[in-house]
Order: sequence, then C-alpha cells, then structure tokens
Amino acid sequence: MAFPWTIDRDNLTQCFEYTASGDVLYWGLAQPGSLKNKPQWQILKYIYSQPKQTSDIQWADGDSEFNNVWDNRATLNYS
Repeated sequence: MAFPWTIDRDNLTQCFEYTASGDVLYWGLAQPGSLKNKPQWQILKYIYSQPKQTSDIQWADGDSEFNNVWDNRATLNYS
C-alpha cells in the first residue's frame, strides 16, 4: 500500500508490533532518543481484511502528530 505522505524514516526511530501471522499491526515513529513511555510518538494501526491484505491504515488520535505514547498503543483511539 502506498502512503499519501512522505516520511523521512531514515532519521526517525521506529517501533513495530506484529500480528500472530507476521503482519504489521502498529508502526510507531519518533525522534531519535524518544522514550516509549513518553508522548513523543506518531503511531499508525494497520487494519487487515485478511492476512497480508491491508484494508486501512489509521492514525492514533486521528492525526499524524508526534504526541502519543508507544507503550499505550493498544488502548489509543484510531481513525
């Protein structure tokens, strides 16, 4: 799936959580040195129609701000 925005991933710290089938479930990006328990993360949640088929990608809090806590990713609201 192509992204409608540009992310300079080479200069950001990245974290991933995967499903049991190996698909990305959450993708987090933050400035280098960011702590996982601080509100410094941009987090995306991947929605799958079936394994390996992404049907949607949603932002934590519905926006692309770097203001989420990676450790709280499972309890955040996504849209």
